[in-house]
Amino acid sequence: MSNNSSKCDKCNLTIHPHFVGYHKCGYPNCPICKNAITSSDYWHHIRAHPGHENDSPPPRRETAEKREYGRSYGSGSASRSFNRGSPAPKPVELGKEYEVDITEISRQGDGIARVQGFVVFVKNGKAGQKVRAKVEQVGTRFATATVVS
Repeated sequence: MSNNSSKCDKCNLTIHPHFVGYHKCGYPNCPICKNAITSSDYWHHIRAHPGHENDSPPPRRETAEKREYGRSYGSGSASRSFNRGSPAPKPVELGKEYEVDITEISRQGDGIARVQGFVVFVKNGKAGQKVRAKVEQVGTRFATATVVS
């Protein structure tokens, strides 16, 4: 599109002076001169305009594949977690015993207790019991324990 014309040379679309987007031909328009530009030539074209020699593309966005969304089901892997920061310290430790109140029963039939909000599945625990439980495994989101006699 020439600077004094209001039609795209490639798709013959009449271009509004404030148009930002893609032409009917599929190419994005230059926000400065409104010409249709191939995507691969976009920044080279923008930098060709006086006053825009140092313009550059915005920083690349992180793709979903590169984000660290990990699922760790009791494996103890603290390097991948749902919260993006460093993993929070767990309120329970492997091998230690805790006095817990079992408040509910899991789908598998184990008791569910919480230590400072952290879920602990207690094997053979019954709802309403107050038991001493020994932690057998600590994962990123929950721990498993057994009732100590």
